[in-house]
Amino acid sequence: MKLFRPFALILMVLPILFLGCDDDDPVAGSGDLKLKFKLRYGDQTLVMFEPYTYPTGQKMTFSRFSFSLQM
Repeated sequence: MKLFRPFALILMVLPILFLGCDDDDPVAGSGDLKLKFKLRYGDQTLVMFEPYTYPTGQKMTFSRFSFSLQM
């Protein structure tokens, strides 16, 4: 009897997972998406390998930019 309860619960939930949601309506047409990024460090435009002064007075350069876009 103890084994039957989890099994029965699984059998009741599975149909809900597969039948609960319909496909979304298809989107008519298609288009282009253009993204433009403006990199800034403080009030300055950020340029790779250009020296920037850190608030403590030290000089630093950026040699790598990494982005992650999630939708």
